[in-house]
Amino acid sequence: MKKYFWLWMLVLCAIGAHAQSPRKLDSLRTVLAQLPPEGSSYASDTMRVRVLCEVAQQMPLIQIDSTIKIFEKSLLICQQIKWHLGECMSNYYIGYYQVGKNDLMKGIDYLYKSLAIAEKEHLTFYIARNNKTLGDAYSNLGSYGKATKHLKASVKIFAALKNKREELLAMNNLGLVYFDKADYKTSIPYFKQCLNENKTAQIDNLDDIFLANLGASYREMGNLDEALQELIQVEDILKNKPRYQYRRLLNLLSIANVWLSKGAFVKAELLLKQIEELQLKEGTEISQKDIYKAYLELYKKTKNAPLALEYYEKYIVLDKKLTQQDQQHRIENLQAGFDNEKKESEILLLNQNVKQEILLKNIFTGGAIFLFLFAVLFWRNSQKLSKQNKIIEEQRLELQSTNSQLETLNHGLEQKVQERTSELQHANETLIRKNEEIVLAMVEGQTIERKRVASELHDNLGATLSAIKWRLEAINGHNLTDKERKIHESTLEMMKGAYSEVRLISHNLLPAELEKGGFKGALEKFIADINSSNKINITHTLESEAIPTDKKIQLELYSIALELLNNVLKYSQAQNAHVALYKQQGNVIFEVSDDGKGLDSQQQSNGMGTKNIENRVQSLNGTISYQPQLLGLKVEIYFSKF
Repeated sequence: MKKYFWLWMLVLCAIGAHAQSPRKLDSLRTVLAQLPPEGSSYASDTMRVRVLCEVAQQMPLIQIDSTIKIFEKSLLICQQIKWHLGECMSNYYIGYYQVGKNDLMKGIDYLYKSLAIAEKEHLTFYIARNNKTLGDAYSNLGSYGKATKHLKASVKIFAALKNKREELLAMNNLGLVYFDKADYKTSIPYFKQCLNENKTAQIDNLDDIFLANLGASYREMGNLDEALQELIQVEDILKNKPRYQYRRLLNLLSIANVWLSKGAFVKAELLLKQIEELQLKEGTEISQKDIYKAYLELYKKTKNAPLALEYYEKYIVLDKKLTQQDQQHRIENLQAGFDNEKKESEILLLNQNVKQEILLKNIFTGGAIFLFLFAVLFWRNSQKLSKQNKIIEEQRLELQSTNSQLETLNHGLEQKVQERTSELQHANETLIRKNEEIVLAMVEGQTIERKRVASELHDNLGATLSAIKWRLEAINGHNLTDKERKIHESTLEMMKGAYSEVRLISHNLLPAELEKGGFKGALEKFIADINSSNKINITHTLESEAIPTDKKIQLELYSIALELLNNVLKYSQAQNAHVALYKQQGNVIFEVSDDGKGLDSQQQSNGMGTKNIENRVQSLNGTISYQPQLLGLKVEIYFSKF
């Protein structure tokens, strides 16, 4: 369970940080170099702290130790000049990044220091921020009571501040606390509430976080279909966002694991191959380890012992490597922290001695200069004051006149904006009506053309074939030789078949039943005609609520059904078949299954029929899959919406 919590904790850290712009980082460093030396003045020192904090937040996430050192330097400056806001801010960021690198106790210590200053100085925003990060840290330590207390306080304060983004993130983290406790019935309402409130707030880059956590909760509860639905929505959000491809990689891995849990091993393996391509561009060693683990589970469940052993060895080697790196990193951090504290103590003592000497010299020199300058400035200011009063009065009168003119202009501008807005609304309404008329005309035109072609086939070509068949039947077979009689009989059979094919094509181009009884009536009539031949038995289940209301879509769906049933009749050698149309989890699913020879005998990958089916499915924004069965083949077509 912990892996899900820290996965999305890392995501939140990435969101909270500023965009990592090398150009902006260079600009900030230039500003820092141009500031006066440290200790020159209170104003320059506070400016130095602000720039240092901004530099640290622009640092790449992988340089977290360097980032913490910069905040420690800013904290030292704030303590020397007694700037409480800067102390609160620096302590918070040090604690925030310590929690991010999983040094939880050290991070909690800094966060409490920041919280104490924030409460004393009434810094409401930082009170909320510290509570939020303390809640995350305690949740990872397993102190769920403290975590819940801090996060609830954070949600309440951010709501009062009307900071919706931080409020939703704190609420999401509160849901993660219950997720970590395996209390999924409590965690799920928090994630759903975040999604619901963000429909109004419309804050970017948040919905995928809430959906992923919701999907993880469903998966842990064993509700695999609901989990898959939420995770697929995350994929739809992230697939066109190049900046978040690593988050997409992790989400696809979650989807693959759901497929494994559902026993859909073919889908899981195909998705893992796609994930491997993304891993080459965006992945880390941590995500690579999870990919190895997924492959291990796949081949264990499919009882492929050699491949299972291969991926088990890869997983163990990489896991051992990452564990050793983590231990070495912790040792280096402890040593660096000890060295830094020692150096900082020495520097602080040296700075205090130097400042005391400078202060004594400046007191004597500054006192004399101050008295002289005060006398000069007092005389000059008294002279300037009378002149400035006159100028201020003149400017006040000019300002009144300018304000009056601006009010007149604003009133006229508002009227013009209202008129233009009304014109644009009218034009937009006209355009919408025209588009609807064009679509309707297009559908009517297609229907008319189908009727014309069907009529031409039936009246002209059908009549011609019928006449030829009649002439062939008129020939007396008794007067022919055996060879001629066989040719005559086979030609007559071919002519009967051609005539039947023309009638069938003519009927199916635009059957009368489709116009009278709609999709359901037409398809039921077609199935009844096939069953009357006694060559195959076709059953059907057609749910009325799944049938589209649009006539054009009904025609396309009817054409797909005919193509699929035609393939069954031609290639499957089946005795039974079933046609189904139904709704499932908001999707419309169309199925055709049979008990024939299966995929090898039916699939004509280069045939016109298969290409026509795929083109029609694609035009309706659907996806098609061929699923071999124990007997025969099942073709499933998914439509998310018509």
